Amino acid sequence: MNAIIEQKVLNTLERISNMSKQVLVFLRGFPCSVYERLKKQRIPCLSNPKWINDNGYINVIMLTEHNRQLMKAFLTIDDTIPLVWGYYEEFIALTTSINELNKQFDGDIVILDNNLFDKYYPLDIPTCLLKKLKTFYNSDITDVDSDVEALSNFYSDVVEFRDGLYGLAFINRHDEESIPVYGYLEPQEYITYSPLRENCMSYPTHDDVLFPIKENLQQGRALPEMQIVVDGERDTKKIALIISALQMMGVPFTIARNTRFVNLNDYERDTYLPILKKYWGEDNSFRLLDFYKNPDKSNELIKISQGHIISDIVQQSMRAVKNQGGFNDIVITAPTGAGKSVLFQIPAIYMAQEHQAVTLVITPLIALMRDQVEQLNARGIDFATFINSEISFEEKNQRIEGIKNGHYSIVYLSPELFLVNALESMIGPRRLRLLVVDEVHLVTTWGRDFRADYWYLGGYIDKLRSQRLSKTETVFPVLCLTATAVYGGKEDMVEDTIRSLSLSNPKLYIGNVKRKNIGFDIRFHQKVVGGHDDFKLLKTQNIINSCIKHQKKCIVYCPYTSQVEDVVDSFDDVSKSRVGKYYGGFDKYEKIDSQNNFKNGQYFVMVCTKAFGMGVDIPNIEQVYHYAPTGNLADYVQEIGRAARDPKINGIAVTDFTIKDMKYVRMLYGLSGMRQYQLREMIRKIYAIYREKKHRHLLISPEAFSYLFKENELENKVKSGMLLIAKDLEEIYTFPVLNVRPRGLFTKNYVNVPYEIEEEFLQRFGCYIQRVDDDMKRVIPCANKHCSDVVVYNSGAVYEMNMASLWEEQFNKLTFAQFKRKFFDGELFQFDNGQRPTARVNLIINYEEKYETVSEKLDDCMEKLISIFQYFKSQARTFTRFEFREQFKEILGEQYKSQELPKIILGLFIADISHNVGFNCNADRMKFIQARKAHNSDEMVYRIMNSNFNMIKRHFSRLLEQCLPNNESGRFATYIPVAHNDKLPELINLAIFLELLGLATYEIIGGKNTEIFLRINDPNKLRRALQGSYSNNILTDIERKHEYSQKILVEFMKNKFSDEERWDIIEDYFLGRDEIVKFRLGIQQ
Repeated sequence: MNAIIEQKVLNTLERISNMSKQVLVFLRGFPCSVYERLKKQRIPCLSNPKWINDNGYINVIMLTEHNRQLMKAFLTIDDTIPLVWGYYEEFIALTTSINELNKQFDGDIVILDNNLFDKYYPLDIPTCLLKKLKTFYNSDITDVDSDVEALSNFYSDVVEFRDGLYGLAFINRHDEESIPVYGYLEPQEYITYSPLRENCMSYPTHDDVLFPIKENLQQGRALPEMQIVVDGERDTKKIALIISALQMMGVPFTIARNTRFVNLNDYERDTYLPILKKYWGEDNSFRLLDFYKNPDKSNELIKISQGHIISDIVQQSMRAVKNQGGFNDIVITAPTGAGKSVLFQIPAIYMAQEHQAVTLVITPLIALMRDQVEQLNARGIDFATFINSEISFEEKNQRIEGIKNGHYSIVYLSPELFLVNALESMIGPRRLRLLVVDEVHLVTTWGRDFRADYWYLGGYIDKLRSQRLSKTETVFPVLCLTATAVYGGKEDMVEDTIRSLSLSNPKLYIGNVKRKNIGFDIRFHQKVVGGHDDFKLLKTQNIINSCIKHQKKCIVYCPYTSQVEDVVDSFDDVSKSRVGKYYGGFDKYEKIDSQNNFKNGQYFVMVCTKAFGMGVDIPNIEQVYHYAPTGNLADYVQEIGRAARDPKINGIAVTDFTIKDMKYVRMLYGLSGMRQYQLREMIRKIYAIYREKKHRHLLISPEAFSYLFKENELENKVKSGMLLIAKDLEEIYTFPVLNVRPRGLFTKNYVNVPYEIEEEFLQRFGCYIQRVDDDMKRVIPCANKHCSDVVVYNSGAVYEMNMASLWEEQFNKLTFAQFKRKFFDGELFQFDNGQRPTARVNLIINYEEKYETVSEKLDDCMEKLISIFQYFKSQARTFTRFEFREQFKEILGEQYKSQELPKIILGLFIADISHNVGFNCNADRMKFIQARKAHNSDEMVYRIMNSNFNMIKRHFSRLLEQCLPNNESGRFATYIPVAHNDKLPELINLAIFLELLGLATYEIIGGKNTEIFLRINDPNKLRRALQGSYSNNILTDIERKHEYSQKILVEFMKNKFSDEERWDIIEDYFLGRDEIVKFRLGIQQ
């Protein structure tokens, strides 16, 4: 280590030792030379040569084997010695074995941190072990060898940087012990900025760039003059310590601010015009677009040619190829109709033709990627293709081969496929020159259209670029595009995107949001005549009739699918022939027909949900009507922006607004639909699975959380919830407590093969299956003591299936979605005698106590629940969740003091009456509670609708009698049919109850949803979250932003403004000028 830095560390140690009579200092993240210096100076240490490597650094594998000796050394420290030191890894080992470590030591315990590094440290661990650990962390392997297991108890992540350097992140334990941390470097308080010099080597503040610089500083190696470029306040804080080190070492440097906004002199505007003319036509030229010159300072607009932006994108790609740290990622926000696709298509064409390089375009909509590829093909660009879940395996393989051999160079890809496929497996040895993320607003967690897969992109892209740098391969810039993004203020979507996607010194093109050819007709109704829904329907009918009569093309946006159907069904056949409909769950071929008929003029009106419009290019829409708002003001502006894309026509945005309309927004909003109690319950469930499995590397089926979320949103909600928890815990503890990664398309699945066709099934598919132990009979006791019990067996043999190979080799002409649907619907395998193999899921129940004790406790709980339901039934009134919770706590006692438990149990008995005429014909007798919104309130109220609750004790007792432990470990395991509707199988309902009551834990394997890989780096952090009143800070922030956005939208709709005033308010809102917006709208501080 550099002698100057080494001496600084020793001086800090001396200062710490003077703070108390006796101090035990654990050093974190220093190179071996520091530890060797301490030993030479004969400063006492905890360490034993048995767990120290020859180079002087700790060997955690040997430390694990000799943990008892470490404990003995700690407990027998001589209290006359003023200073004792140890490795941070020894501290981790001690906290694993000893609770409240600081209370077991009479002096003070402190941590001395190598604070030149902020998360990843260059530790002196053999490279072979680092490679092994990195491979493990980048996979979803659950079977771990002993070396990796030992290392993963101390380190939460490993990253390979350039020049063969590795950085390790610790599992931080000092925070829960309330132990202070000191650094040897003092941050530079005042930073002097210099102008950005184009001819000087620039270094952005990304870890993959700064890490090698820090290591060279630490080792005392010579460094050239450097220019560090910061992008915002977060970067400034990040470099305060490295500046101190540079000054201490006498390295010449300057600090410059990233110029986020474009300098028109940097790029030629017509360099790539020949490509436009060749493929888009000789008469075409680049359009001039309006962008804000510098929205941090003013609303001034400048004209920027598409050609300028295209040149900029190509230039950043060229810089990245040279591995220069000076390249920039790019974010472009421009309104609908600004020609954003051309901005990345022309660079992609140039790089394909001149450099044989690949451009990947991440886009969320299958229809959109198909349309764009077809349009490119029609222009003679035959090297564009798309890959998504709707093409067959055979077709997917052909396209991937086409990419690898150079036939395809522009590749549209869905985010979920990008996340689960290694880059090399898609493009082979070819270079990726540009990664485009389209519709990037989907990454915004508080946004209406938030997509979990978009949130996973940031970590994946960051790791991908780091891996390529470490192999001295070329990196690539990221280009982000959206029509709608707020810049600045409380709802800053642009900054959220930069942070979420780990963008490098991004350049920003913030497009003009004003559309002067769109006016407003917003009619605020304080009171309505008749019912609210009838009023809304009538007003919508009037608009549609007027548009049909005057042959005006109009989009009608509805919050819900049911409203789309109600509106369309309210018209006669003649009017229906002029009205189309479109929503997410609509048949895909009918959606295509509906869109085409609207585009070509057969339909004058399109009644739709938010699903219609993204990427739709229809220039002559004159009117957009909102049945009710479907999101925040940004969503509203995006939707009305689909009017008047032809600048020669005028459009109008119309709505009949009532305050009650906002209830739809509250229910529709992406992640704000998540609740704190659901996240706490997810943590409890994850921790329960960890305790049962007894290892930290898990594959979890979303079906394990089926009692928390509806089936149609289960996978997305579970993915989102896990990521919310993981990111929040990382913010709290400064290391990844959880690593969450979505797996590939396939999960483990099971099939029940009837005995009559088993032989033929084995002949046809035997190489894809493996028989499982299916001797899992269920006994149904007979109520009549004179009769025998009923014994239930599977109707055939149960097999585990290799779904990947089965699809690839036997059903490769089906898309994955078709293959999966046919399997779970029992239509995949056809046999002459009509017998069909059917899908099964593996249910495992692990009892916490003896089966007999569980049975007694379940009966007792059910009796008490019956008394609670009887109480509310006798009241003959609605009740609130709070009232139910208070009764629950009073009747069941402190044993069940969890705030979440009553909410979840109440939810299990609520009927979905939208599918039933009434409660008397409800097929599920265990659903006897009606839920609805209270009058003039968003609070839910509940009513007991019949006396079926009297059956719950008998119902669950009889189910439990079927689940006697049936294997040596005392567990119950069985294979049960997959549900074909929203109703959960009865045994799964039983398992949920048992777990909620603390009587058992359960696991489901082989469900319809893709498993999620989860690595728990520190289970203690989950346990602490459960012991305290955990509240997710990210979700709290989302809720706060959502509440603010609703206030803005309500006042925008309620107040009377001119068209010009409305566009001024919209502009200030999109530029983050919150105080001005609140003043204009009359919102009190």
